[in-house]
Amino acid sequence: MLTYTPKNPSPQPSGNARPWLLLLLAFVWLWPGVFARDLWSPTEPEILTTIEQWQPYAWTIPRLFDQVAWQVAPLYYWLGILSVHWLSPWLLDPYEAVRFVNALLMIIAFACVGGAARQFLGRRFGRIGVLVLLGCPGMLVPGHMMSSFPLLLCGCSLCWYGFSLSKSRVMMASLMLGGGWVVLSLSGSLLLPLAMMVLALGLLYHPLWQQRRYRLVVLTSLLWAWPLMAVWPLALYLSHPNVFVDWWQAHALAPFGGFAQWSMAFSLDYYLKNVLWFAFPAWPLAVWSAYKVRLFQYDWGVLAIAWLVLMLLLLSASPDQYQDWLLIILPPLAIIGSHQLEPCGAVLWRS
Repeated sequence: MLTYTPKNPSPQPSGNARPWLLLLLAFVWLWPGVFARDLWSPTEPEILTTIEQWQPYAWTIPRLFDQVAWQVAPLYYWLGILSVHWLSPWLLDPYEAVRFVNALLMIIAFACVGGAARQFLGRRFGRIGVLVLLGCPGMLVPGHMMSSFPLLLCGCSLCWYGFSLSKSRVMMASLMLGGGWVVLSLSGSLLLPLAMMVLALGLLYHPLWQQRRYRLVVLTSLLWAWPLMAVWPLALYLSHPNVFVDWWQAHALAPFGGFAQWSMAFSLDYYLKNVLWFAFPAWPLAVWSAYKVRLFQYDWGVLAIAWLVLMLLLLSASPDQYQDWLLIILPPLAIIGSHQLEPCGAVLWRS
């Protein structure tokens, strides 16, 4: 009688992951450029001086030699003051203490992008999403220089993590999504949080996002985020009415201006040219993933496409041509780009 002996199955890689390798990589990426170096960028002395000149009676306004420093985000200003107060001079120099804020914001952004990739795509995709984000050369300058732009990446990443949790953990998703709106509003401009709210409400019309849990997440996020978003403008109005009027008219919708002074320009060619190096390798990986799968069949694909379209429309009309604004499109590119890299990541991060 003929018998059949099946082949021995190929040994499966061990399931013991090495998350410490990713933590070590993130540490190596952050540490050399944040600490143990002097001031490099011309804007760093201005931001450091603004933080060192703070006064308790004018905590709502970043000031540089009695002039309002609108280029310094209020939240970055407050975090810099706290960091200098707690860490300098006994542990770090003042400029290192301020740059520690960048490290903190980047760690939060990495964690949120990784969490969103894990929730949307599955186990181990989170590490790949963080790796794709770390590989983008555009992250180097805002991640290691004193700048308010890390706030934008942190706020956008919080929003992505909130979207990813909306079908499983309503309260946590509401905290993350609303927290992202609050962080973006404390950048000094209401443009991005309002755009994110429009995006969140617009997703309700797509079949993949028409769940009761998601509707509850959006409602809860709006109910708790709006009052917190109003705290800083209200405090500014009560303490410095003239400054509040200037902010409302000329800076509340930066980079376009304010509600009274509005300006636009065609900048699409500038940002498309710079995204080629700024978001590499995230954008080639995202294009590859979009070619291999139909993004409109997935909730995360619909969100990513809507996000990218909305952000590119804002950037294309922006009068401010500055490459660090491209940080707002990195989270969706990193998540889309990690979709086809899971097999490589599973081998890399197993022991």
